[in-house]
Amino acid sequence: MSNQHYSGRNYSRQHVQARRDPRFDTPKQKRVKDPLSIGLQVVAVIFRVIAIVYSLLTILSFSGFIISSFKLSTFIFPFTAFLPDFLAGRWVLPSPLDGLFRTDFAIFSAVLFALDALLIKIKENRG
Repeated sequence: MSNQHYSGRNYSRQHVQARRDPRFDTPKQKRVKDPLSIGLQVVAVIFRVIAIVYSLLTILSFSGFIISSFKLSTFIFPFTAFLPDFLAGRWVLPSPLDGLFRTDFAIFSAVLFALDALLIKIKENRG
């Protein structure tokens, strides 16, 4: 048996030498991104940006003061044209602040956020 002391400087030196053992070296591989993964990432970001815009419009349209002050009604209505026909203009409810709760915008943004999360999960699972 060796009466070697494994504390302090000796231990760390041996530990570093063991970690530098060439048998355990792995070659560094260049990670090449798959074009499909990049495409999924781009589409997910586009969905996320559109969902954020629709969420902001949902929040801003809740107050009648904001709608009338900034004339948002002329700005909000063109966004309804981008919604699917079965959703556009449905469930638009009056809010207690004299505005509108655009449930169609809220549902559309929630669906886009869900699609964004799904695309990111697919991209991560692809590797």
